[in-house]
Amino acid sequence: SIDGIFTGDTELKDFSEFNKFYGVKHLGSNAFNGCSNLKTITLPGAVEGISTGAFDGCTKLDSIRVNCDSIFTLEPNVFESLPADFRIYVPKSDIALYQERWSQYKEHIVVDESSYSDDDLIIVTLTQPNTLHEKLGLQVELSGYYHWLEGVRGDYSNVKKLKIIGPISGTDFELIRYLAGYTLWTKERNYFGHLEYLDLYDAQIRETDNDGSEETDGGVIRQDASMTDNVMHKHALLKAKSLKTLILPKTCKKVEKRAFLECDNLETVVFGDDCAEIDWTCFDNDPSVAYVYMLQTQKPEISIDSRYWFDNDYSPTCDAMYVRPSLYRDYLNDADYTTSHGSIMYTQSISRGAFSEDEGFAAFGSHAVASLNDLITVKNVDNWFDSHRDVKDLTQLRYTKVKRLRKDDFQKLTQLERIALPISTEKLEEGVFQNSPNLRFADFLAVEPSITDQLKDGGLKKLGIDLQKTLAYVPMTYGLTEETNVVYGSEDAGLMAHNYRLYDGWDYTVPYAFKTQTVENSRTLAKSDVPYTVCLPYKMDVPYGVKAYQLSDREGSELVFKEISDRTLEAMQPYLLKVIDEGIDPEHPGAQLTSTIAQEIPTSGGNTFGRQIDTYGYSMRGTFDAIDNQTAHELSAYVLKSDGKWYLVGNDTEAHRQAYIPAYRCYLLLNGGYGTRAATLDMELEDNPTAIEEPEIETIKTVDRDGTEQIFDLSGHKLVRIPDTGIYIMNGRKYIKK
Repeated sequence: SIDGIFTGDTELKDFSEFNKFYGVKHLGSNAFNGCSNLKTITLPGAVEGISTGAFDGCTKLDSIRVNCDSIFTLEPNVFESLPADFRIYVPKSDIALYQERWSQYKEHIVVDESSYSDDDLIIVTLTQPNTLHEKLGLQVELSGYYHWLEGVRGDYSNVKKLKIIGPISGTDFELIRYLAGYTLWTKERNYFGHLEYLDLYDAQIRETDNDGSEETDGGVIRQDASMTDNVMHKHALLKAKSLKTLILPKTCKKVEKRAFLECDNLETVVFGDDCAEIDWTCFDNDPSVAYVYMLQTQKPEISIDSRYWFDNDYSPTCDAMYVRPSLYRDYLNDADYTTSHGSIMYTQSISRGAFSEDEGFAAFGSHAVASLNDLITVKNVDNWFDSHRDVKDLTQLRYTKVKRLRKDDFQKLTQLERIALPISTEKLEEGVFQNSPNLRFADFLAVEPSITDQLKDGGLKKLGIDLQKTLAYVPMTYGLTEETNVVYGSEDAGLMAHNYRLYDGWDYTVPYAFKTQTVENSRTLAKSDVPYTVCLPYKMDVPYGVKAYQLSDREGSELVFKEISDRTLEAMQPYLLKVIDEGIDPEHPGAQLTSTIAQEIPTSGGNTFGRQIDTYGYSMRGTFDAIDNQTAHELSAYVLKSDGKWYLVGNDTEAHRQAYIPAYRCYLLLNGGYGTRAATLDMELEDNPTAIEEPEIETIKTVDRDGTEQIFDLSGHKLVRIPDTGIYIMNGRKYIKK
């Protein structure tokens, strides 16, 4: 309590140091009564309430900084004596709550942009180890050849969140413990050490020699072991009482026993990509550890220092351990992690979080973010992808509170395929996606109208989105459009697009189903004696000059494919297409896989996949996703080659390893064990004598005002001449050429 100490003190003007009075929990009615010259004050973190009268007579107090552990109680008219324009500075993340709960002073509550803001992450870059104190502006006392840390001078109480880049060593770790409120074995806690969040992901642990002794001098605990490159040594963060979140270096290869001994409040720990060996007694007497993130590219070896670990009541049982999706089953099947009795580390949950791919998991996991609850706390991803440029999937971004997408960050993502923007988006820098040529869809459905306006009138192109390849989902406020691959919202019909263009060579990726009037396909089929395999996610008419076949029968060692009886290719069905005529449009030679049938384009995944047709011994199956050589080989798949035969996929030679199955193609499989696993299979194409004859090409002929004649077929393709046979219209009359 400070009641009566400062009452009537007219000399007190700036009391920023009040934040160091950690034990003060309540300001009574006479706390600062009569401090007529007091202008600024910073309240300590433990304050739980202020009584009416605490600031009576403080007629010059215009700045109150609040950085407390919780939003405390104010009695009525606490600040009645203050100037009319006084300000209460609070952390940015909590301003709405302060304005709601302290509604009497709502107009006076503003964001604290000073170093006392909870949002401040102090980032320091070191070029030499043992220089952290210099970057933080602190004075330290060192002694001896080994640079023992004997004392610290300076205000470090504002260091709550710290990220270190570069080499760190012994003196740096001693200072970190000091910043994090270390406790000596026989003394009370250091209440000036408020470091709660420590990010060492881009730091590198460097060797420091010492004599191996454990000493205390000047109130700072020294190391008790030599430091080794890329090893988190024993007692590295001993008794760092304030520390809640710890992100270990990406390059740290080993964590030794009791590295974090008695870090009572430690809740979250991230092990870096290279960590191959962990002594799980690093968490000795850490009862609060709840979330562990394992970024390793291989499951690490874990061990324990002694059997005593099993009987220690303070050994943590993690609420969740987040692991790379590709290693999920490896962890799940390892008894050391999941068995309640006899395991080295027992967890309630092995989880991939909200991620399905390693790259995105690592990029977010390196910031202790994996679950949906984590994602909603993310306010920016500035520089998050510096060490993870291979991210492909950023659909999880939709759950964050990110306000801007910076060009400098997203231009690093040359492999990006999918992204969904959050409702909080306020700014998209031009060219943000221009280095992402593989972008398959961008989901803008949740963005506000201000962002929608930026997307219109060529705005998508300015962002770097190629609409010939990329689906862009835009909100209803975008309005109707005839742009290719722009999916817009409609109150009556849901999601719609004027034209959908499928980009051949990319796996089928459609996050939400939508209706479209027409469909294009970047694949063109040239005239050939050998048919093509085709399986599409949409319905279309058989193109002019093309015959379509499906697997029908088996005659000995030969498979029979019969021409279909109508002129329609159904969605998701496997076909052989044989092009017998190049077409009549020199500007578009070959068969175009377009469709003028209005229909719904289905969502990828789930039930959207290539179907199969069976015959005795064999099946023909379509695929919407590319199948690599190893998988095709394990399936014993057959692929059609240029000689018109089906070949069993091999991988025993370099030539065989070149074989794979692209998306939207078909392959053959043995069916029920009745087929013969031959190296090659022959086939016969059987024309259907009752099939509908090739229809005449219907065209429309128009005459421009300058006399130029324009002719189009009914699919909208421009023709350069009147067809030899077909229908065209001129001057409102129909003409038929036979």
